[in-house]
Amino acid sequence: MTLITIGLLLTLAINNLVEWRRHQNLVAEARKALRLEITKSVATIDKALGDIEDQLAKTSATLAMLQTIQSSRNTPKEGESEIATGYLRRTLSDTSWKTAQATGALSYMPYGEAQAYSTIYSFQAAFAREELVIVEDLVQIMATSAALNDGTSVMTASAASALARPFGMLYGHLLNLKASALVISTAQHAFLEGRALRMTISVDGDIAPGAP
Repeated sequence: MTLITIGLLLTLAINNLVEWRRHQNLVAEARKALRLEITKSVATIDKALGDIEDQLAKTSATLAMLQTIQSSRNTPKEGESEIATGYLRRTLSDTSWKTAQATGALSYMPYGEAQAYSTIYSFQAAFAREELVIVEDLVQIMATSAALNDGTSVMTASAASALARPFGMLYGHLLNLKASALVISTAQHAFLEGRALRMTISVDGDIAPGAP
């Protein structure tokens, strides 16, 4: 009876060890994939920040031009009222994150580590939602421009007033997108550099890493 009991305990211990090893391998694979995915995403976000700054400058210049036309009530000369806008959407992959969730790898990680991944990918999801808002703004601008198009390249004060609203919305949403991108970049860099995530938000909405 004693030998049987010992044999059963040894079998159970071996099975537990095998299962523990499987879980550890699962976690190791998930960590490697997640780190690679976040490394690619942070490069994408850092490039996006440059694009957002460029679009903010262009949108600000367009708003200034529209305000001038509105206030002067003068129709500018041909070519002086040309406007251009656009934004290249950035795709941030979350395949490794979804895989880690599906395989249960997150449940075998320390809570703090799993929470760090969750935070980063929730920021990515927020950024993707903000980008969709920008797309809607651009569609609204194109629709308004098309409705105002009379076949000439000049702009009247009434047309400038009609365009000022969607461009103003675009500018505000670009600021939100910039803030969202800064949050992601800060979180991703902190993770990759092994630092705790700390951020400070200034009164004008700028976000920067906090003190270590």
